[in-house]
Amino acid sequence: MEKNTAVKNIVETIVNADKPLPKNADVFDQLEKQSSNVVRASLREWQEAYEFAKDVNDPDRQELLEIFETIEIDTHVTSVAETIYLGISSMDFVVKNENKEAKEELTELFKTSWFQTWLVLTVESILWGFSGIQYGPVVDDKYKFIKSISRYNIRPEQNGVATDQNNNEANISFEDEPYSTWTTLVYPRMFGDQYQLGKYNKVAKWFILKREVTQFWAIFNELFGHPFRVTKTNIKDNVRRQNAINAMEAMTTAAYAVIDLEDEIEFITPSTGAGYKTFEDFIEAADKQISKALIGSTMVVDEGSSRSQSETHLKNTNAFIVGYSRFVENFVNDELIPKMAKVGFPITTNDKFHYEHIEKLTKKEWAEIIAIISSTHDIPKDFITEQTGIPVEEKVIQLPTQTDVDLQNKSNWLDKLSNMYKRK
Repeated sequence: MEKNTAVKNIVETIVNADKPLPKNADVFDQLEKQSSNVVRASLREWQEAYEFAKDVNDPDRQELLEIFETIEIDTHVTSVAETIYLGISSMDFVVKNENKEAKEELTELFKTSWFQTWLVLTVESILWGFSGIQYGPVVDDKYKFIKSISRYNIRPEQNGVATDQNNNEANISFEDEPYSTWTTLVYPRMFGDQYQLGKYNKVAKWFILKREVTQFWAIFNELFGHPFRVTKTNIKDNVRRQNAINAMEAMTTAAYAVIDLEDEIEFITPSTGAGYKTFEDFIEAADKQISKALIGSTMVVDEGSSRSQSETHLKNTNAFIVGYSRFVENFVNDELIPKMAKVGFPITTNDKFHYEHIEKLTKKEWAEIIAIISSTHDIPKDFITEQTGIPVEEKVIQLPTQTDVDLQNKSNWLDKLSNMYKRK
């Protein structure tokens, strides 16, 4: 029953598609299924993988991609990568026609789940060096799905795909039909990335060192984090001695020893009493270097900075994200929109996708701006509350009465007389 339902769904997708995939346009049908390897790379292995990847005559990225898979699951790297993606995906955008008029119906074409997936893969190309995108059939002015083509099969320098990932020669070209219509190679050239190997390659060294230090820290904690238990005995009987060993072993998983009365065990601990700081400080330094390479700042993801430092680092991060978004914007206009127009979307190559880069002001900055403007203009109280977070009410201004004026004048004269008396 389930099999018949699945077949029925596939048939309905093809029948209802405004523009179905032509035969052989789906790269996934031709890839030989192989699982990837997550490797435990050392600095030497990364250096070798780097050399293989940037070889001019025969570039091979397989080993480097395996290292990237390990980097990607690091919690700090994940947090920074999500900061980049969420920063771009949260930006407002608009699609304008050839007269530079904003068109809501065109903008709505991109407010869909398929475009969010497309955006993820495009942003990933900055980190990994490249991405391959497979488009699904078009149904109701939407791509049915967006898939990521395995990077192990892509040969970006050849602008193609090898159906067997063990083959260095691409046998499918992104430029040939039907693939040029239904697939995309995202292969950005970012600043400082001569060989287009991606941002992950720039943080690989720090990631590997950080991981090794983390493991050393775990060993340190195993040695000094649990009390070491010692039983001193002069028992020579092997059976009774083994019973003592069994008793020690049954207590906890902490280290222990059964020794003779004359034997001694000495542990040399750091004289400062804070040996763990060596590991903690190095890991923190490594995370900062990773953050610098990916988003240009160090105090956005982690805590510990002052407000002024955080605002400075936030501006640097925003500058990086805006730069990444410009790459995405150009790629939408140069690559995605022409493909959409080609398969029947109600859009033309004269229509342009545009991010609206609005500077994010702090509440303090908004309060200062409002204070200046309010001296000459009326500002709605709802706007003030929205920008500053401070609930406000309409202020009732009472004009002074004649009695108030007389009392104020009298007070001023009394102040003058008092000052004159003090001078005398």
